[in-house]
Amino acid sequence: LLPQEAIFANTALPAYSDHWVSNVISRTGFLDVLNETLNFSPKVDFNAGVVAAGEAQIESTVTGNDSIFSTDDKEIALRDQSQVYLPINNALSKVGHVYLFLNEIGQGIQHVASRVENLVEFVQRGNDQ
Repeated sequence: LLPQEAIFANTALPAYSDHWVSNVISRTGFLDVLNETLNFSPKVDFNAGVVAAGEAQIESTVTGNDSIFSTDDKEIALRDQSQVYLPINNALSKVGHVYLFLNEIGQGIQHVASRVENLVEFVQRGNDQ
C-alpha cells in the first residue's frame, strides 16, 4: 500500500467525526463487549435508559472512552477527536424506527454524525452542487 494525498475540491468544507449510533438486540451485551475490549463506559442513560415516542419504546445508553481533553477554544473543540461517544439502542416495543431497523436490517450502525463549523452553510453548499 502506498500513501495517497487527499485532494478536495475548492468548494469542500471540513467535517469531523462526532458519533455513530448502533441498534442492537442486546444493549447491555454490546455495552459489555465495548467495555471489555475498549474500556468504554456509560456516559448517559436517557431517563434511566428508556425513551418513548408514542407506542415506540427503546432503551438507549451513550458509551465512550474517558477523555481528559478540555478546552474553551471553539476551533480546537471542533477538530478534536479524543472523546468517543457511541449511543447504543435496543427496542422495547414492536413499533418504531429501532424495532423496524433491527427487524428489516439486523444489528448495525443506524447513522454516523459529523461536526461542522456552520451547519447551514454546509447544507447549502451541498444543495448548490
